[in-house]
Amino acid sequence: MRIALFLLLISHSAISAHFIDLNNYKDPDCQYWNLSRFKQVEQWFTVGVKGASKKGFSYEVPISREGVDVLWCSVQPDRGKSNSTCLGKIDFYHKKPFHQYSGKPAQFSKLGFKDLEQQYEIYKKYILKILKSENIDHPNVGAILEILARYYFQDMTSIFPSEIYSIYGGVSYRWKKSGNTLGELDVIVFEKSTCDVIAIGEAKASSPGNLSGSLKKAKGQLQRFKDFLDHEL
Repeated sequence: MRIALFLLLISHSAISAHFIDLNNYKDPDCQYWNLSRFKQVEQWFTVGVKGASKKGFSYEVPISREGVDVLWCSVQPDRGKSNSTCLGKIDFYHKKPFHQYSGKPAQFSKLGFKDLEQQYEIYKKYILKILKSENIDHPNVGAILEILARYYFQDMTSIFPSEIYSIYGGVSYRWKKSGNTLGELDVIVFEKSTCDVIAIGEAKASSPGNLSGSLKKAKGQLQRFKDFLDHEL
């Protein structure tokens, strides 16, 4: 019996959960990621672009797939100028890079945006704030939606009120420090007072024709982390 218990302890210690903050950012109140912070996860969700809810996503951010590209181009101008995706989407050499969207209807106008130009400007300001504060140097297109999801959940809707919760992303997990990465967490909602994670989300900036496939992939990624926690906890 003692031998069996000893072997079990060795086995468990050889496979100890390890988390890596990909941006090397430390929250002022909850600086370190460890397994104990994930013991209270209550909600698992998916988030996409405009139209994603109709395909089964839990939430959708008021932004089109093309809009995500527009914003990526604007916050990464050095990369965007040589990227064909950005061609014609913004004016890199104008003091108002979104001027071509002036007067065009905002996406989900109930939120009070005057037009699409103003909506993009407000989104960009928020994205740049997060990129600077969290040391994110080269975000990909997916990271833009992940950041906008925070804005949607806290500034637009108060689904996760900012006075109670913080939202973060870009944390990978593996069985042990020297092991291979198993996955990456896009949207992590945690209580400021306890640092306990209460919700995990997977974000997909997919075009309308790929939403169904992206939803399936997102659910699979969430399940993978659920299985990881079930094994470790």
